[in-house]
Amino acid sequence: GGGPWWDCRAFYLPAFGGYLAYDLALCLGHSSLRESFTAMHHIVVLLAIVAAVRWDLCSAYVGALLVNEVSTPFLNARYFLWKLGLENSKAYFYNGLALYATFSICRVAWIFAIMLQIGWAWYEVGFHQAFVYTEPPARVVLAAVLTTLAFCHWAINVWWFKLLTKKVMETITQRKKEHKPVQHQATANCLSSTSAANLQQIGNEKSSQASVSCGGGGGERNSKSSDGGGELSSGSRSGTT
Repeated sequence: GGGPWWDCRAFYLPAFGGYLAYDLALCLGHSSLRESFTAMHHIVVLLAIVAAVRWDLCSAYVGALLVNEVSTPFLNARYFLWKLGLENSKAYFYNGLALYATFSICRVAWIFAIMLQIGWAWYEVGFHQAFVYTEPPARVVLAAVLTTLAFCHWAINVWWFKLLTKKVMETITQRKKEHKPVQHQATANCLSSTSAANLQQIGNEKSSQASVSCGGGGGERNSKSSDGGGELSSGSRSGTT
């Protein structure tokens, strides 16, 4: 008890239904936001909310499905970070991980647990004559339709989860590729600098050897010229005498 603030059927479901109806109108009114799976998702949930509020059918399960919206803030944050051009930032990356975690828990695993409970409830109650013959036929049919819609809702979330998983893997692969060229470039720079140093050292050694050879040859030529000059001078002196 405690009034409408604590009543899921009287407050939370109608409020959430209004939010979905407004979002559906935006999606259908703008061509850039128009997606068949998004529209189908909103229509399915709206039908379940109407049945829960108007005829009190599966209101507990429909209320439990509100846990799905735990992932919505991260989804909206991802959109705004992308619009701000921060898709390569750490905030975008970690927000994506939070979105993936909350989506997998609240929209896939949680709904699957709800589906198991609904299936077990149908097995225990729905197929017994005590329920089928005491309830109005329209109510039984509507409960079956809601169960089918719940499975459709879970299937849509699984499809979205598949797309989200693909996007997460692409992001992780891209980040790995962005880090590898930096290491390769550093290695290449190191090798190129080492090669340049080696080439410079080899060039210095060759120039040193060349200078040494040139110096030795000049000495020999100088000695030979000096010897020749001495012979010529001695010969000239002897001829003169």
